[in-house]
Amino acid sequence: RGAGIQLGATDIAGFDALYFDYSQITYKSGNYDETIDAYRIGFQHLFGHQPQMGFQASLGLAQYDGTYRNERRDANGLSIGGAYVYQVNPILLVRAGADLDVFMNDKTHTYTDTAINFSLGFGLRL
Repeated sequence: RGAGIQLGATDIAGFDALYFDYSQITYKSGNYDETIDAYRIGFQHLFGHQPQMGFQASLGLAQYDGTYRNERRDANGLSIGGAYVYQVNPILLVRAGADLDVFMNDKTHTYTDTAINFSLGFGLRL
């Protein structure tokens, strides 16, 4: 399970929005206790032919902290995010996306040292 937040500003540097994105994913099951924190900077671009539809892309740092039985591992890696956005009205948008967190080999308890997370969310323009 997890949660995240985006904070940003609109109409900056030629993008429809620039934002900071934070997310935390936790997994606890049996002998596993893992947490991934991701910190990303991203942009949003709405399509010219359909201005209510667009995409978000972000890039940043991921931090892994995990325990399997009595063995603890910590690692830093790369976090990449992408999402489809739909601007419902001038205030509300909905988003559906995925994040990919990649770590060095054998630095985590995950089999491939990667984590893929899917998310649904909404945004408010204040």
